[in-house]
Amino acid sequence: MEPSDGGGWCECEECAKMGSISDRALTLANEVADAITKKFGKSKYVGMYAYNLHSPPPSIKVHPNVIISVATAFVKGGYTVDQLIEGWNKKGAVIGIREYYGVNVWDRDLPGSPKASGVKSLAQSIVDFHKNGVRFLSAESSDNWGPNGLGYYIASRVLWDVDEAKRIDELKNDFFEKMFGTAKEKMKEFYALIDRDNKPLLTEDLIGKMYRTLAEAKKKTQDKIVQSRINDLILYTRYVELFKKYSETRGEKRQEAFEEVIKFAYRIKDTMMIHSLALYRDLPNRDKSVKVPEEAKWNVPEGKNPWKNSTPFTETEIQKIIDEGISTNKLIDFTPVSFSMKLVPAAGLKISQETGVDTPVFATRGTNTYYIWVDKTPAEIRLKVTGGLIYKDRGDVNVLLYPAEQKLLTCVDQANVVPDGIEHEITLKTKYRGLHRIEISDRMAGTRLSWVDRMPVTIITALDKQPHIMGRWNFIFYVPKGTKTIGGFSNGYGDVIDSSGEKVYSLTGTTTYFNIPVEKGQDGKIWKIQSGTGVCVFMTIPSCFARNPSELLVPAEVIDKDSK
Repeated sequence: MEPSDGGGWCECEECAKMGSISDRALTLANEVADAITKKFGKSKYVGMYAYNLHSPPPSIKVHPNVIISVATAFVKGGYTVDQLIEGWNKKGAVIGIREYYGVNVWDRDLPGSPKASGVKSLAQSIVDFHKNGVRFLSAESSDNWGPNGLGYYIASRVLWDVDEAKRIDELKNDFFEKMFGTAKEKMKEFYALIDRDNKPLLTEDLIGKMYRTLAEAKKKTQDKIVQSRINDLILYTRYVELFKKYSETRGEKRQEAFEEVIKFAYRIKDTMMIHSLALYRDLPNRDKSVKVPEEAKWNVPEGKNPWKNSTPFTETEIQKIIDEGISTNKLIDFTPVSFSMKLVPAAGLKISQETGVDTPVFATRGTNTYYIWVDKTPAEIRLKVTGGLIYKDRGDVNVLLYPAEQKLLTCVDQANVVPDGIEHEITLKTKYRGLHRIEISDRMAGTRLSWVDRMPVTIITALDKQPHIMGRWNFIFYVPKGTKTIGGFSNGYGDVIDSSGEKVYSLTGTTTYFNIPVEKGQDGKIWKIQSGTGVCVFMTIPSCFARNPSELLVPAEVIDKDSK
């Protein structure tokens, strides 16, 4: 008895008397459950979601034969999934979960994007739900066995018996042995590359490794059935390569790149590696820079449709895809360097304070972390926060303060800001000196943040920690002494400016690794990025960004080395 998706609920006086939207939806479900149990007994159930405007717990009791499946996305009112489970359970609901294992509109079947592609985390989520009293689960999923095949298999086992989660490695070995035989070791490597839990980045390096691993796997077996399975994954990799090309193409050539990916997606539809129909139908609806001509629409059948050709790929074509994929997609050409998170002010470097940028406010979405330094205690940290820049119905903006000295890693102060689009000043207090982090979470509703008092504020980026900054940004960073090359990852635009003010590199908007040579005399200096977008992660120098040198925090070992 789930209401229609979306909003549009009546707000007349009579409807308002029924209570909240959750109360109204539940009233109907309760009446249906009552009628059904009177006729058929207590063995029949009525289902309803806790979703969208009717996700908050109701004020009325839930009929014992109504199952409430809590959605893990699109919930309103600022509730967590656990809070919704608890709230509905208190009203007598039998609890289910409405999950999202694979949604092409969100993840486009790309490596590591669907939830089902994170094998261990997927299994653990089922176990955790079960421990929390959940007894039913349904999940959106697709014919996207390229990224999700292993995850779907593991999910089916754990949904049947949660104790199977204790045997994940054994189940994976079973999958690889039966699917790939003598090629199983190489295929383990392939699935590790696209596992969501390993946080793969859609770069030439990843695609190059996918092609190379599959090419090696093909050499490990003479079994035609196993080779056909590997071939399907080679075609999946080609799809990933084409989609990356399309997503990064601008201007007149974007339509051409779009057509290439759609035609390829249709041709491999029978492999079920990706959800071809969803891609064909949805992509042009969301990207208004491309279009599908009338004669090529999905409902025009093959034979009459110039975009549709389901001829299977030959072995020769597949080998050509492998060869070209390996030669085209280069691997990274630098060695990453690790740094500690023991951050201290860069003032100890005695560097010029002249280089600075104008970023007075931070506009972000999701969960973002800012690292600050407190010199004197007790201290008050005053912030101006504006929530609800995009959505005003996802709950308060949560602001939490954590000191590095606090070994329990519990926040020492917090504040909540109403997402009303109005600037609010808040104050966070601490009795600890030194490094702190401020964590701000808004459930992707959009938040603007500025500091009332000048203090060291640094943003850290990493491959598994990518702040979602809206709009253009300008930041400075430090290049340690002895650095020969700045290697890193980026998915946005921006100009990299060295300490002399010269532009030495441009981030081009492609999702890729980069390698910037450091000229003699430019190490041990402050550089900057101007008009940046997206995320930039440094992998050979500290990935620490600030507005000026006086606000910059860097790893303590860098200070120790470079201040000598």
